[in-house]
Amino acid sequence: MDVGTDIPPVVMSALLAPSSRKIALGAMELVAQSPASVRHHRAAVVESLEHPYALVVAAALRALSKLPEDAREVLAPVIKSLSHENAGVRRWAIRAVVALLPGAKERDRAKADERLARIADRDPNRTVRAQARRAREKAERSLV
Repeated sequence: MDVGTDIPPVVMSALLAPSSRKIALGAMELVAQSPASVRHHRAAVVESLEHPYALVVAAALRALSKLPEDAREVLAPVIKSLSHENAGVRRWAIRAVVALLPGAKERDRAKADERLARIADRDPNRTVRAQARRAREKAERSLV
């Protein structure tokens, strides 16, 4: 039984609202437990990429990375998260981008590679830059 899929999407959207950090984070962690749950609440998870609490955004990125077959629908907002002000969120966004690339359109792959290249050169955080370089190498190997 997948508890996340038993919750109606409208209820999950309300739980993920920015009114309470703890409730939103707990709800996102519940959703992230299974790909079926993430898919069931995909719209709310994608919307949570705009959440003001960085831990909720990171959890949403972890959840979306479990849906490589849905990359065509979720990669664009994940790529947008590469610009998040929080370095930890940017690191999770890099991981999610790499996880989603196999299911992405060629145009989206090129856009992701361009963004990762920019991050690898210019991100203010040394760890994020290094992770972006490794991600580009990994993506090249897996897509060749």
